[in-house]
Amino acid sequence: MSKRIVRKKDASNRIFIIIIVLLVIGGFVFFIRSSFFTISNIYVEGASKVDKSEVLNICGIQIGENLFDFSAKQVQENIKTITNVKTASVVRVYPDAVKIIVTERVPFMVISSDGNYISIDDSGKVLSVSSGLPDTAGVLVSGLSGITAQAGDNFDFMSNVYTQSANEIFRYLKNQSLYDLVSDLHIDSNGCYYLYTKKTNVIKFYSLSAFTSNEDFIKLFLQNEDSQIMVEVIEGCDPVYKAIDIK
Repeated sequence: MSKRIVRKKDASNRIFIIIIVLLVIGGFVFFIRSSFFTISNIYVEGASKVDKSEVLNICGIQIGENLFDFSAKQVQENIKTITNVKTASVVRVYPDAVKIIVTERVPFMVISSDGNYISIDDSGKVLSVSSGLPDTAGVLVSGLSGITAQAGDNFDFMSNVYTQSANEIFRYLKNQSLYDLVSDLHIDSNGCYYLYTKKTNVIKFYSLSAFTSNEDFIKLFLQNEDSQIMVEVIEGCDPVYKAIDIK
């Protein structure tokens, strides 16, 4: 067999393979674009405080469109523009559904200032500003004034010495699994801190350094606390137990 004939056969084989590949690709594209993959359901999971209808409206996915017509990454970014959504993931459920899973932001502290309650998560995202105490978790910080914010803002804890202190105190408690044992942090007009526990005890201190220098004691106190006790912690001194006499 001549080399010319061999070359012709090789070329014919290559053309045949290319045609087969194109037919397979074309068939695959035709299949995924068929009505078999038309979206008929969109599910939202993990939303308790966030309105599911808001998620559906902002996600950008429509019932009746093809399952492959949207970018999951773009949908996730759309949903994360909702103030109370921390993360979002989008899963294609073959052949005709989409599952959206959201993780909601959790209040870290609620600052009471000038008649408003500013709910903030641990990243500093302002979740809500209201005239009434929100019915959500988050340690209440009271006694402050001049603190302003709007829902959706990124709150700067460092902008105020008291919010900075509250942030550091609550993060320490969180890291030590003690955060859920406290309910309020009140700061009086003299700048004195009163940390209330859920067992109606009080830890009194005059500065952040007084708190941090007594962290080991505070940890033991919260882990083993009795009820109706106030303890005063002072930097460089032993803790002092007192009767609860503050309002």
